[in-house]
Amino acid sequence: MNVHIATVEFDLDGYVLLNPFAYDMGAYNRRANKRQTLDAGVAVFDGGFSHGDRVLSFTFYNDETTDNLLKNIVEYHSQVYVSTREGLFKAIPQYSPGFEESTFTASVIEKMV
Repeated sequence: MNVHIATVEFDLDGYVLLNPFAYDMGAYNRRANKRQTLDAGVAVFDGGFSHGDRVLSFTFYNDETTDNLLKNIVEYHSQVYVSTREGLFKAIPQYSPGFEESTFTASVIEKMV
């Protein structure tokens, strides 16, 4: 699976293509809760589903170029577009560089397509 990361605002160094060996596309959870009532039943509130509750995480083997590009993106851009086979997401970027393996995490704001 390829993952395309691009800044929302134009930046010549604002695009990265990742080929992660491990990824987590986030859970599909509903905004719901259930409370016990005094009559031995339950009261349910269901606020629906939102992609904004998801966090996407990609682990990949890094190289110097990718490392520098991702550091630049996180330092200077508050939002990015993340394209996967599930769709296009607007997200808040986070990057955890490692010696051989690194992780890029995207906290989803909304699903664009």
